[in-house]
Amino acid sequence: MKQSPLDHFFTFLQTRLEKRLPGKEAQFKMAPLPEKPEDYYLNPPEDSRPSSILIPLFLNHSNEISIILTLRPEHLAHGGQISFPGGGIENGETARQAAIRETIEEIGVRKEDIDVAGKLTPLYLRRTNNFIEPFAGKLTTQPDLTITNREVDEVIPVAINSLLNVENIKREPWTLSNGAKMEVPYWTIHNVPLWGATAMMLNELLELYAEFLEN
Repeated sequence: MKQSPLDHFFTFLQTRLEKRLPGKEAQFKMAPLPEKPEDYYLNPPEDSRPSSILIPLFLNHSNEISIILTLRPEHLAHGGQISFPGGGIENGETARQAAIRETIEEIGVRKEDIDVAGKLTPLYLRRTNNFIEPFAGKLTTQPDLTITNREVDEVIPVAINSLLNVENIKREPWTLSNGAKMEVPYWTIHNVPLWGATAMMLNELLELYAEFLEN
């Protein structure tokens, strides 16, 4: 059976994620400034909140490799922002297991339809004391994307090539809700900007995808 573009990329990721990754250099390209690298790459303290996310890859109806994002409801932490399926790691659970569980709960996919390639570079957010372990995986069937709980307002599929298009990346001065003034890079693939920690983790995957295209 002929492999799909997603199968080829997934096979590449399985091997590539075992090697030295683009890491913080790739992540920090999408970090709000004047944040400093040490704001993200300090060793997390013992009281940090462990969490994990999954970057779910799938083939859309046009046979394009795509990524599933979600929009968080306003009543949650980081409400109104675009994120990946994910959340806190429960007692007795690994980061990988938590990423899979949260993906099942949030977008209604089945466990047997999720295949994890491996882990990307973890990210510590000092402002929220949150330590995130990101995983990349694929959905083995065409997903019937469904919002299944109060943690998701919208499911947002986006073709990965649109994220590589520099015309979809902007950089603007923002004043955040806490009064902090920052220069924020973001993607314009939705009416809600895609920025912050989600953009930082996503950018590492995109650098790996660009590397894959060069092979």
